[in-house]
Amino acid sequence: MAEPPNNKSQSGLKLSPSRLEILLTLLWFGVALLYSSNVQMGTLSVMVVVYLGGVLCGIWMIRLALRLIRRVFRGKANTSSFREGLKWTITPLCVLLLLVISRTEAAFKFRLMLSEQALQTYLRDAGSGIDQGLIEPARRIGLFWISEIEDVGGPVRMVTCRISAIDGGLVYSPDSPPPSSRMDSYRHLYGPWWIWVRSF
Repeated sequence: MAEPPNNKSQSGLKLSPSRLEILLTLLWFGVALLYSSNVQMGTLSVMVVVYLGGVLCGIWMIRLALRLIRRVFRGKANTSSFREGLKWTITPLCVLLLLVISRTEAAFKFRLMLSEQALQTYLRDAGSGIDQGLIEPARRIGLFWISEIEDVGGPVRMVTCRISAIDGGLVYSPDSPPPSSRMDSYRHLYGPWWIWVRSF
């Protein structure tokens, strides 16, 4: 008498992404998205985003390769549920979204849009303090921590990020592009706002 099929042996090794991998991928995406909303990324930030992302992508690619090999040897493709297919799309979708967001600086622009009114109000109320180029104690304005503010002949620079010998932040320049120099580099975001990086 033939024995009933063993579901465990029939299914073999489970190759679809596990819940833990999916949770780690979503957590990595959230952390990477947070870091991408900054002007600069420190060494630790790069390690978290690049290395952890590489590990997650590597695991996903190995699982996919093993799944394809198993399908070839079985001679026919098994039908997969929508939920199963969704598991496979999460990792590449997160990577693709992060690449697009980083390339377009969408996260930083969104953060700035949410903080724009608070920043403009602060600049208007600061008055002569900006003209003197005063360094203020770091304080939160909108969604940014401002550690230094300086008037550079019209445009106003605000330091929001300080990593080693590199300062970075925002420039509010509604009338003209900010003045360039050997140490300062600027990149236009939208309207009167620019990204500024200074290397010593």
